[in-house]
Amino acid sequence: MKRSILSLGESFDLGKVKIETVGNLQEGGTIEYCSWVAVGEKDGKIVEQVLSGEENFDDAMYRLIFVADLDGDGIPDIVADLTNHYNVSKKMLFLSSLADEGEWHKKVGDFTAIGC
Repeated sequence: MKRSILSLGESFDLGKVKIETVGNLQEGGTIEYCSWVAVGEKDGKIVEQVLSGEENFDDAMYRLIFVADLDGDGIPDIVADLTNHYNVSKKMLFLSSLADEGEWHKKVGDFTAIGC
């Protein structure tokens, strides 16, 4: 697996779908907005789904933890840390088999921990 943290404008190819990091970078390197978008062709149409998005980031960035076809449907599922703050850990599980029509994944679990 290549780097698990993606900078703005980078993507991570999962095969049938890729995760793109889109957002606004301000002067001085401050991120004003960032989101992860799952993009790919599904049933003959291009499907774009925002998995998560945040307005501000405080010394943290989204990170892929694990990618595998957990539910056996041929589309990779995702475990990610989608936090925007250095003192928070926000782990999420996205499964493809439970996605609504016109989407790639559905968030089916999350765990948030806050530091001291």
